[in-house]
Amino acid sequence: MEKKLQTSMPLMCPSCGNIMKKRLDKKMWAIHGKCLDCVVKMESKMRANGTYEAYEQEMMEKNMIAYLQDKEQEATEYIAGLDKISFLQNSNGDIETWDIDPKQIEEVKLKYMEHLKEVREHLKKIKGKK
Repeated sequence: MEKKLQTSMPLMCPSCGNIMKKRLDKKMWAIHGKCLDCVVKMESKMRANGTYEAYEQEMMEKNMIAYLQDKEQEATEYIAGLDKISFLQNSNGDIETWDIDPKQIEEVKLKYMEHLKEVREHLKKIKGKK
């Protein structure tokens, strides 16, 4: 329950106290923990003092890391589910049984495992730069 309270958006911005009712307030709350107006002010100050480029680079790296982690999870789940595919229910409600060649499954698994390895290496490179 406590975790739910931390992730739900409050009615008022904790930084400025204004009501968070704009469309982008929800997105900014999820990323920065403040309303859109506070984020705009923060980024304007960063541009003025010359730290915006580093902030922008950090945000792009975080986005890339999250994307690659999603791809890693997707590939892992796909590999795990390959052995379980043996039938499919079509739009008519009929169940089709598939006879899948185990060699083909192994080839696809190897391909995805190689892809997964590349994703993990790329993640290590990005995280290592920090």
